[in-house]
Amino acid sequence: MNHCAPSPAASPPALLLSAASTGDRRRQRELDLLAAQVPAREILAGQPVLRRGEVIEKVCVIRSGRVGVMREIGGRRVILIVLRAGDVIGETALLLHGRARWDTVALVDTTVLEIPAGLVLPGVKEESSLALQWIIGTVNRLVRAWGRLEELLARDLHSQVASLLLHELEGEADVFLTQQAMADMLGARRTSVTPVLGDLQRERLIAVGYGRVTLLNREGLAALASAGLGRLDRREAVTRSRTRGAAA
Repeated sequence: MNHCAPSPAASPPALLLSAASTGDRRRQRELDLLAAQVPAREILAGQPVLRRGEVIEKVCVIRSGRVGVMREIGGRRVILIVLRAGDVIGETALLLHGRARWDTVALVDTTVLEIPAGLVLPGVKEESSLALQWIIGTVNRLVRAWGRLEELLARDLHSQVASLLLHELEGEADVFLTQQAMADMLGARRTSVTPVLGDLQRERLIAVGYGRVTLLNREGLAALASAGLGRLDRREAVTRSRTRGAAA
């Protein structure tokens, strides 16, 4: 029995935190229940959700879409992490009683559900199960942040792109990111990322579409990502993936 699972009559804070800490199927249920209780805001791709320095008057949970957490570093926009359905925006600043520490921008057309900040902390203080769900959601994001660090430590751009795609797939077959967004996530230029994607497509690891990359060979992409961390030469990685594919 899961004592953390909220009932259909659960409060907005309970639904928000449950959506941030559960699997895909139950997350969608929590988001649907939350949408019946709080207002939704539609945000077009490229538009801000929260701006750096903004006073936190509401906490947002993503119902659909993708949101990039961004900073300007050395005059270049860098995406630190990508948030998706069920992820919460603004809770860090709320906990630290401060202002938004990063810009958050919709990478695709996105819908967020908004909960007044004044409702969130009291709910957490009153219910220990909500605090546990908050911790689980925070740990999930920390794990993804470590994954982003691994991407940036890869020794060449081909391996960085392969690692990024694997982390963003999360068991799915498609990554819905523009080439500019991928460049921003790697601190690279789009003109450098585009030919790399072309190389991976020619090696039949991926198929590239408009704002979308489809996985064709997960094993080959994983081998290429490993090559960037010094575990395998890139050419050897691609050769091995092709050999295994032919033998399958």
